[in-house]
Amino acid sequence: MVLLFSQTDAPKISADLGNCSAEFHVTGPDTKPIYDARIHTLIKYGAFGLHKTDLEVRTDSNGQASVVNLPNYSKKPITFDITSRAMKSAVEFSPDKECHAKYEVGLK
Repeated sequence: MVLLFSQTDAPKISADLGNCSAEFHVTGPDTKPIYDARIHTLIKYGAFGLHKTDLEVRTDSNGQASVVNLPNYSKKPITFDITSRAMKSAVEFSPDKECHAKYEVGLK
């Protein structure tokens, strides 16, 4: 697991499991970007899901963050939990349907 930062790019974290990705743009009830929103997932893979990768990344001042190198295949959708203060939401990522997904997440 590698945490990647660049001054010109949004925060990224790598799952090191494939070549798919999920990009997030997180906004609040007022549609303004949310800084430091937590994006978390637990990816289970391998025989019987014995291997696990726990990933977390936080959004930048533009409300953006990415998870890269996600698996190309998953028996079940991968759920991302997005939280900030008391607000929360969840999105499901299915690499077989869309390998390079982009999500607009409105927290309430």
